Amino acid sequence: MSRATLQSLQQIASGSSEGRAAELIAQARELMGGALAEVDERLAQILSGRSVAAREPMGHILGSGGKRLRPLLTLLSARAVGREEADAIPCAVAAELVHSATLLHDDVMDDGRVRRGLPAARVLYGNTLAVLAGDLLMVTALREAERGGVPGALGELLDTVTRMVEGEVLQLQHRGSFSMDRATYERIIIDKTASLFAWCTRTGARAGGATPGEERGLSRFGHHVGMAFQIRDDMLDLIGDPRRTGKALGADLAEGKLTLPVLVALERRPGLLPQVRALAEAGGDRSAASIACLIRALRETGSLARCHQELNQHRRLAMDALRAARPGPVVELFGSVTEALSFREG
Repeated sequence: MSRATLQSLQQIASGSSEGRAAELIAQARELMGGALAEVDERLAQILSGRSVAAREPMGHILGSGGKRLRPLLTLLSARAVGREEADAIPCAVAAELVHSATLLHDDVMDDGRVRRGLPAARVLYGNTLAVLAGDLLMVTALREAERGGVPGALGELLDTVTRMVEGEVLQLQHRGSFSMDRATYERIIIDKTASLFAWCTRTGARAGGATPGEERGLSRFGHHVGMAFQIRDDMLDLIGDPRRTGKALGADLAEGKLTLPVLVALERRPGLLPQVRALAEAGGDRSAASIACLIRALRETGSLARCHQELNQHRRLAMDALRAARPGPVVELFGSVTEALSFREG
């Protein structure tokens, strides 16, 4: 990567957040273009080997506009330790398949109608096919991890998927409950989100020939990036632009999910509970005025500011962990992309 390109990335990272993530991801994709093209080619091969009935919902989620963030982090992790990323490609494919499978399953469990601004697969093909397509994606992900031959990758992915399911079960147990505490929330996002990010960066580093110290550092890096990513996502659910996020404001609350901004606000002002409960019970019938009222309360209680502080803390810890990798332009790019992802605008 040229010095001019690196300087351009750094300027984007230090500028306003508007459009920053998209620009950085585009340039990272350009840097990793060959490897990402191989990931997309492999995904196409996987789809082509399925029946039409399964291929359509699988292809719908894989082609619905995702940024391939998890494959990108996997590939960058291999490059960050000084090796080419070819050996990390099967793990990058596996990461995208696992993520896509969870989205299909989530939409069925949540009665989701929109995903990334498009009709959810369950709306187009029905719940049964959406679930089965998710199952096929998950099984295929495990086969890809095995095919890659990276020591320990398959076993660790099995452990990661187990954690993701346990996190989903824990969230389901607390759906519609207004007594969930912060520790439970943290356990859910560690298992559901951060564990897969950590698998991506750890396995990518191992595929790239990382030392044990580099591997541990990049695993911690992925964990904290995942935590920051999810906190930001929870904030965007309430203060984001629906045209950019692809979902209506307050969608998580409408599904009975208490996220960090609401939990902090309730801790600081318990009297908000009836308002929060009414919004959750309204579901898809929630009004713009009721959402605006809740957002005012989040600002007045300092909840959003507190969430931003926690997001920043995880971002700093991620950047500290990244120091385990070998200094160089790719690591600087990795850091810039990570900052943008942590503050992504949708």
